[in-house]
Amino acid sequence: MKLFHVADLHFSPNVAKLNESVTVGESIIERAVAEKPDLIVLAGDTVDEFDGSIRIDSPPAMAAISFVERLAEVAPVVIVRGTRSHDRGAPWIFAHLKTRHQVYVGLKPEMIGFFMPDNAKPFFAPIDVGGNLVATIALMPSPDKAWLVENGVNTIEEANVKLQDTLRDVFRLFGDANATPGPFARLLVAHGMVNGSEVSSGMAMIGDDIEFSLSDMALGNFDYAALGHVHKHQAWARERTDGKTMMAAYSGSPGRNNFGETEEKGFLMVSLSPDAPALLNFIPTPAREFAFAELDWDAANGVQAVLEAAEKFAKTIAGTFARFRYTIPEEFSTSEVRKQVIEILEKGAAIDFKVEATVIPRVRRRAEGIAQATRTEKFKLWLAASDSEVEAPELATKYVEALPDSSIEDLIGVTMENITTDAGILAEKVKKGEVALLDITPSAEEGGTDSETDTTTP
Repeated sequence: MKLFHVADLHFSPNVAKLNESVTVGESIIERAVAEKPDLIVLAGDTVDEFDGSIRIDSPPAMAAISFVERLAEVAPVVIVRGTRSHDRGAPWIFAHLKTRHQVYVGLKPEMIGFFMPDNAKPFFAPIDVGGNLVATIALMPSPDKAWLVENGVNTIEEANVKLQDTLRDVFRLFGDANATPGPFARLLVAHGMVNGSEVSSGMAMIGDDIEFSLSDMALGNFDYAALGHVHKHQAWARERTDGKTMMAAYSGSPGRNNFGETEEKGFLMVSLSPDAPALLNFIPTPAREFAFAELDWDAANGVQAVLEAAEKFAKTIAGTFARFRYTIPEEFSTSEVRKQVIEILEKGAAIDFKVEATVIPRVRRRAEGIAQATRTEKFKLWLAASDSEVEAPELATKYVEALPDSSIEDLIGVTMENITTDAGILAEKVKKGEVALLDITPSAEEGGTDSETDTTTP
């Protein structure tokens, strides 16, 4: 028996993601037409409503429906619901499509049979129907909050304990059914996080995941476990309770969804026979290429280092989706620097690129003992600790003493832009309300600390 194992297509309202899903989807359909598998498995997250709601007449919905319909022209298709934040109720629609071959959608844990009569189309039905049973298929959609509420669970930690106990019992039940002798394949199609699985370096896992283990899955006496959720392809072998070998694998996502997904993308073609472990063949897809570069601030070479890094990166980004990220102090961060970086990257012939600047804010210094000092003493202490060069400091101090009490509560944060050589004139302007004191840092009494250096970060 030959099956296609595909997962995490993520047909999305996001135009770039949708284009990626359509492109890799076409390659999967072309390969299915050529290989003619007996069964096609979609292991969850077929669509992506995390990027926005999907109407039935929207581009992502129409693309996903077309993809499933065209697969079902080749072979029967079985689908499990993925994470609620992505698939939500969308897979239910696929069960109502009018297709050449049957499409079965699993929205709850269950086991079905896959039958291939000699002179009729293959079909899904309860395993006790009889006839030419070629596979049992256990379906395990992603556990979600509805399950937690129904079972009175309040936390992920509590859910993990209770769910693992429940899943272990469910896998044992599947194992009892699969213990029935017969030359049929025993499959699991599941969406979720397996203990110890490795994710792409940039893959953002939303919240805490409810996990299950390979050892528990092996209780089901499966020949092959087709998994979805993790976007990086990986596979394991585990001994079953009957001494045979269970193969389990994430096919990985066929497309790239973020810049951290640097691994090769594709899906799996799996061959199953009664007397040998499942054979897995990874089929690459034409996923888009990402290019990413990140530069920390080089104080010795300054802005020139940023521009040189951009020049070097531009030579590597032709035909990719690129992102250039650099760090720069606030005093050097100007629109002109960003403009120069963009002009350099435009020469690189990327399909698309983004420029991101991480700005390091200025450091503001505070002196020991500030919290206990008087208003004027605070200013003198700060003046002594500050790196700022102040012309006529004594005159500036006198102007501070002349300020009305209601004008300021804490002088430590007064920026030196307000203190000029002609401090007397400025003092008069402050008294009259013509000049405002800027950038006042809270005192220790308001939540500050008496430290040598207080660095404010965004």
